Amino acid sequence: MNWGVLNEQLQITTLAYFDDIRGNKLTISLLPFVESFYTECKDKSRCKEIMRKWAEENSDISNELQKILD
Repeated sequence: MNWGVLNEQLQITTLAYFDDIRGNKLTISLLPFVESFYTECKDKSRCKEIMRKWAEENSDISNELQKILD
C-alpha cells in the first residue's frame, strides 16, 4: 500500500483494488497501512467511501475505521 501513494495513477489503481476488497476480509492489523495510504491519498472522498463500506461490512474494524475517518 505504501507504494500506492507514489503517484496519482498508482493511487487510482490502489483505490480500485481497495474497492474490490470486501470489508469482512480485513483485519485490524491491516488498518495502519490503510490509514497511511488514506493520509497521503489525493482522492480522500473516494477513499472515505470505500472505508465506510468496509466499516459496514465488518463490525470488528468499524470503530477503528471511524477513528481514522474522524
